[in-house]
Amino acid sequence: MTALATVKAYYTHFNDKNWQGMLDLLHPAVRHEVTTYYNLLLWLKMVGA
Repeated sequence: MTALATVKAYYTHFNDKNWQGMLDLLHPAVRHEVTTYYNLLLWLKMVGA
C-alpha cells in the first residue's frame, strides 16, 4: 500500500467512525493519541487550511 493510499484509507475509516480500522493501519510502534490529532486540527484551522 502506498503512503497516499494509507492516508486515504485512514481518513475513510475516520469519517466512518471505524476506529479499529484506523488503528489497524498504524505500525505497532506508533502511538496514536487523540490530543495529537486535535492539535493538528487546531493548527490547520489557524493556518486556514
